[in-house]
Amino acid sequence: MKKFFCLFFSLTMIFTLGSCAVNHKDDSSSTDPALAEKTAVNIAVLKGPTGMGAAFLMKKNEESEAANKYTFSIENTPDAITGQLVSGALDIAAIPTNLAAVIQNKSGVNIKIIAVNTLGVLYLLEKGDSISKISDLNGKKVITSGAGSTAQVIIQKLFGNTSADITYASEHAEAVTLAVSGSYDICILPEPFVTTLLSKNIGYKIALDLTREWEDSGLGVLPMGCLVARTDFIEENPATIESFLTEYASSVEYANTNTLDASAIIEKYGIMPAAIAKTAIPGCNMVCITGNEMKSAVKGFYNVINGFNTTLIGGELPSDDIFYFSKLRGDLG
Repeated sequence: MKKFFCLFFSLTMIFTLGSCAVNHKDDSSSTDPALAEKTAVNIAVLKGPTGMGAAFLMKKNEESEAANKYTFSIENTPDAITGQLVSGALDIAAIPTNLAAVIQNKSGVNIKIIAVNTLGVLYLLEKGDSISKISDLNGKKVITSGAGSTAQVIIQKLFGNTSADITYASEHAEAVTLAVSGSYDICILPEPFVTTLLSKNIGYKIALDLTREWEDSGLGVLPMGCLVARTDFIEENPATIESFLTEYASSVEYANTNTLDASAIIEKYGIMPAAIAKTAIPGCNMVCITGNEMKSAVKGFYNVINGFNTTLIGGELPSDDIFYFSKLRGDLG
């Protein structure tokens, strides 16, 4: 289910939503006097799927065509973003969905989830044609990664009633290596590592889309990434939040419908190499879901996480105060 309307593994989902590289800052400074009238907004995103949806907006910002004056930072890990949110250095951030609950429950900093920006990015791949449904995993050996993260929660929820022998590698790159070595013929990986494995041309193919399996199991939308904003910033700048969400939704739609051009922009800002991005984009499930649909999806996901490992959401379910509803758009809340 992909929706182009405005509508994460952090300590838990760096595995699926982040990737490695050097920080890249986009100050987008300009001598244009019109910029003085724009609201200054400090934004951080993660390398990987959570940052990809913002790339076109970064380009518009650099060209002084954005509604606000954005300063973007692209970070390697959720921890780097958490510290900046807690210190007040950031106004908006793209983070794993469960990390939003951890920050709200543990840091004492008031933030709100303003949109879901990434659905599931997990896929089951196999050599051969033996798997077309979850029950086909019975008795099979599977390599994956993300132990102790929300990825493990998703895997346990979907495959817990099977007799699959699931082994967790220390990191997703190791899972790819084991799959390539022939030690396993079935693996569960996130994008962009799915694309990396498929590029080896050794007979692997996608057998199951875990986002679709999640939905087909009656669990609703699988919201792995989200956009959050500091509550005080929202209250002081309601129109800025609205214009940002509008621009972000357009940026996501651009990435999803202009894959080749978007991949070049994504590489320009150090989010992901273009050669990988152009193939990975369709599987990254970039969206911008807001309002009641956002709330319903995230609450459902939090409830599932709470049933497996409550520490992944900061020890308890967050209150509904964590969700942003737009008075300007008439969200009911």
